[in-house]
Amino acid sequence: MRTKPDRAVVNRAENIYQKLNSGNSAENLTAASWSLPTQMMAIIVAFYLVTMMLTSLPTPWNYILETVLSVAILAFTHKQLAPIRALSEKAKQVYDNPLMQKIYLGKVNDIAAIELALIARESELRLY
Repeated sequence: MRTKPDRAVVNRAENIYQKLNSGNSAENLTAASWSLPTQMMAIIVAFYLVTMMLTSLPTPWNYILETVLSVAILAFTHKQLAPIRALSEKAKQVYDNPLMQKIYLGKVNDIAAIELALIARESELRLY
């Protein structure tokens, strides 16, 4: 990359290079985590399974615990989607035009903001 990395990037790089120098392979260090759609499906399945177990509890405990579970799932989902929101805000710093999102992509949302910023960058690269 041709930008000066911030301290967090330098620290991560140093950590990774130490691991590589101690014999870890690049493949082990770069194993992908679950994709966002897979995470969301796992949350739904887990929610369903726990809800099924809670239905066997007597009233009002089943309702109380299902409510607590719902709030916990919503909080967890909100946390899991935080990187998407942050990336969308970063993309809007590159190019922020909701009308162009609607014209180019047919929608106006966080993902469209990211897509539009990528389109804008692609068009800039073609100029050079």
